[in-house]
Amino acid sequence: MTEFNKSKNSATNLSKLRGTSYILVISIKDTLSFRNKVLGRYNLPGGTYLYAGSARASIKGRIMRHLRIAREKKAKPHWHIDYILLHRNASITDVLTFSGISECELSQTIASSKYSKVPVPGFGSSDCRKGCPAHFFMVSNLKRTISPLRKFLA
Repeated sequence: MTEFNKSKNSATNLSKLRGTSYILVISIKDTLSFRNKVLGRYNLPGGTYLYAGSARASIKGRIMRHLRIAREKKAKPHWHIDYILLHRNASITDVLTFSGISECELSQTIASSKYSKVPVPGFGSSDCRKGCPAHFFMVSNLKRTISPLRKFLA
């Protein structure tokens, strides 16, 4: 099982990252407003959010990019999640990496949980071919939402 905890942000911890798909656990302190020219304008209430992603070439590089953007709050937005991570009210509190399950399968599992909802339809899933409602979710119970995914943790 590979789990990253922000308070343990060390090269040793990051070097252990494995897998091909991941979930960013994101904390939003207060209402976060963002605008994307494709998705439009949204206001996200404070709470816990999950973002499912993948990286074929380097999961370590992808996650380190997300962490850097969340920490430094500067970058040109490339992916939908960048709009959230650049905001002062958002922080990454954990990263979970997975093997044997795609980002769409992660998203579909999260979407099926009674503890999750889609705050922005289509967020993070613009290239999705599996019909996911989004790859970004607000969750009311983190532990129960990710419980069915534990067997795939890298």
